[in-house]
Amino acid sequence: STQSTWGGWRSKGVDPALFANQLMHNALTFVEQHGVEEPLAVMQRAYDKLVRNTEVAAGSSTACVVSLAGGRELRVANLGDSGVLVVRDGRPHYRAEEQVYRFNAPYQLSAQPKNRSSFANKPKESAQATVPLRPDDVVVVGSDGLFDNLFPEEIARIASLAVPSKDGIMAKMGLQSAMSVKQVAERLKDQAVLAGRDSERRTPFAVEAADWGIQRSGGKTDDVTVIVARVLESS
Repeated sequence: STQSTWGGWRSKGVDPALFANQLMHNALTFVEQHGVEEPLAVMQRAYDKLVRNTEVAAGSSTACVVSLAGGRELRVANLGDSGVLVVRDGRPHYRAEEQVYRFNAPYQLSAQPKNRSSFANKPKESAQATVPLRPDDVVVVGSDGLFDNLFPEEIARIASLAVPSKDGIMAKMGLQSAMSVKQVAERLKDQAVLAGRDSERRTPFAVEAADWGIQRSGGKTDDVTVIVARVLESS
């Protein structure tokens, strides 16, 4: 999950990270206590607890919950512009559907004070998908800070470094072996941050702006969350 500040929470004296952090804490607690369920059910339970117990006074967040069901398929519930990319054979294979109202205004879960109104969505509005997986697929889950600044092909190129190469690509890049998924996540994060600070670079954020009739170039300075997993052959 990632927080989104387009609604101006910080200007209202609200830390925009609180909602997202509590939402994902609730999701983790639910999974630890009850086991992995459908991603949408996990998101719903986490959100219900947050709202029911008034755990956060105000805030909002996009949300993305995934599960690896037996290592054979990826189940996805994605609300807003966080997302998932499955990389296969070095290329983007699946990209989770994004949901936005307009440029830089994604669907979001929220906790609203009584005197404030803004867009508010429900977990059931999430885009859901089931994606069959195979060994050496790489699953990248990230916030909009990743997907706004790196194109799927750029993400796939870096994510592929987690897979042992049989054609000498690793050696050509000066690598002796595949990188760990943690190292790949760190590299993706670093590259997204650099792209976000580049005012001249062609980025997905700039392309989307143009699609909405807004002329701008460069990336988007934002928090970046990245999780990477590689599918292994079952023993």
